[in-house]
Amino acid sequence: MSQLDLGIPQLSDARLIGSGGYAEVYVAHHQGLGRRVAVKVVARFDDATRLAEFERECAAMGRLSDHPHVVVPLSAGVTSAGDRYLLMEHYADGSCADFVAQVGPLGSVDLVDWVLQVGGALQVAHARGVLHNDVKPDNVLVSRASGGVRFAVADFGLAHLMDGHTASGATAGSLLYVAPELLDGVAPTPASDVYGLAATTCFMASGSAPFERRNGESWISLLRRIATESVDPAAANGVPANLRPLIVASLAKQPAERPSMEDLLTAARVPSPIDGDPNPVPLAVQVSTEPDALSVASDAPFAGMDEPSLPELPPWIDSAPPTPQRVDDPTDETSASSIWWFVFVLVALFVASVVIGSLFR
Repeated sequence: MSQLDLGIPQLSDARLIGSGGYAEVYVAHHQGLGRRVAVKVVARFDDATRLAEFERECAAMGRLSDHPHVVVPLSAGVTSAGDRYLLMEHYADGSCADFVAQVGPLGSVDLVDWVLQVGGALQVAHARGVLHNDVKPDNVLVSRASGGVRFAVADFGLAHLMDGHTASGATAGSLLYVAPELLDGVAPTPASDVYGLAATTCFMASGSAPFERRNGESWISLLRRIATESVDPAAANGVPANLRPLIVASLAKQPAERPSMEDLLTAARVPSPIDGDPNPVPLAVQVSTEPDALSVASDAPFAGMDEPSLPELPPWIDSAPPTPQRVDDPTDETSASSIWWFVFVLVALFVASVVIGSLFR
């Protein structure tokens, strides 16, 4: 693929790697940083709404730039041609959609790790007044290196800032992962991101979204099913047992019926038996056989997490086993008394025989 000059200082060897509704994404070499970076370029336009989307994305990522599971923005500016651009970390392993297509669904251990990383990032975003509003496999990136596997939330182009700096609450996201209320034009809430996370978790566990387009089905019919039909619990097959009921509940049509992000994270932290795991070997302990690939070995699949504590015993249960107490048998006292009487009689007879013998000498 041909290399381009983007008109951005210190960038060279740029090439196109993707395009969206109003932007194109390139990978390029940053001479000052000595590393490859991703560049999102928004063509110059006079549409105030789209310009607001770009500025909102920059603001959202700026608020979350210190989080390890959010793609870090490096800088923003204007190209020599007058186009807006956003410079970001580059994830060579692509998105979660690419990853599942290449590797397959995640096993139980990695799926839980995925929920903790992505759900944790969204929870922090909500606490800082940012709703992602477009959670889907394409918008979570993957990085595999010697420290393990890292997932990071990307593309805040449709983010909703809860402090009033957003233009509208317009419908957003992919039909397969968008919360039903957003299809009615309702402003997003944290529950909307809960739905997106749950729908994407189903994809990461099975390779399919909760609602897939049937053979020959029109988009109108699919839209109607997403808006009105309850999700089939089988859509969460592959999700660990402790987390599965909450994932299904998170796909409820009514936002008020969904668990909170904290509920999902709490359930994910509880150890669960691995049942029907399609990939029992965690990614964190798999080592690539490619000579130029980085190892993804890790000492622990949940590095940095607190180990789950054992449940406390009720106060009336002593944690130490009781010391066995001796139970005296009444027959023991009788036996001991008889023996002592027998010994006394023998001693008396012995003394009497000695006395009598001395008298008759």
